[in-house]
Amino acid sequence: MMGTISENIQGLIDTAVRFLEQDQWSYQFIEDRGLVRAGYRGEHGTWVCYLRINPGASSLSFYSSMGMNIVGKDRPFVLQYLNLINAFLESHALGLRFEMDENNGDVHLRSSDLQMDEAEVDVTQVRRLAYQNVRAMDHYFPGVIAMVHAGLLPEEALAQVGNFLPIHHPGHKEYM
Repeated sequence: MMGTISENIQGLIDTAVRFLEQDQWSYQFIEDRGLVRAGYRGEHGTWVCYLRINPGASSLSFYSSMGMNIVGKDRPFVLQYLNLINAFLESHALGLRFEMDENNGDVHLRSSDLQMDEAEVDVTQVRRLAYQNVRAMDHYFPGVIAMVHAGLLPEEALAQVGNFLPIHHPGHKEYM
């Protein structure tokens, strides 16, 4: 039977921390914002990541940030690139969505929430959520760089990097 909200939230926090410690991620709590901040070094960059606990929904979300602010003149093109990627991600039900902050141009990738319901969220679920996110961020980042620094159009940038399927997805070549 489902426990109280506070028990559920504590369970989510404990599970997230177990994942971070097992996989040797450095992390820190940002208590006033209800976040756990961590970093991940990929092949193409280093991502600032956040695990957000949503007490009202008893859920956990994972975000990674590109760590660069897209300047005004490049934002419409980068947004178009992100929309092309989001259409692909949505069509494959990957639970990932790129977003851009309209005020500062920060690009981040949000993973679907893990809901705390009758079954407990386990470390494997958090690990899958986190690695799918940072690997997708790492995969698509070179396209943003190519657009901002080399002037590629969104379609050209996407063609250069190709689309992303995580290893655990049935359409991925290593899964078959």
